[in-house]
Amino acid sequence: MSQAYQREEQNNHRLEELASKLSSLRNVTNDIHARASDYSMIDQASDSMSELMTSVKGSAVKLTRSIQAGHPIMKMVGLALAIFFLFYMLYKFFG
Repeated sequence: MSQAYQREEQNNHRLEELASKLSSLRNVTNDIHARASDYSMIDQASDSMSELMTSVKGSAVKLTRSIQAGHPIMKMVGLALAIFFLFYMLYKFFG
């Protein structure tokens, strides 16, 4: 009788361990499902990127108009950037 009782106790103990593991797995699965179905962060990032693209397009249009109009300031900025790039390349090459 004692061996049967011990085996029954072992089976009960293992069954409780299995039930505990199953419960943990179910909780993890539910958490994953809850986080995967939350699209608010993705929507917010998409909206931010859309606003950024609109802003960049607007700035590009304004820059294009300024360049086409031939403003002297654009020529000066271009010359300053070219000189800076030249000095940078010389510094990297000889430095």
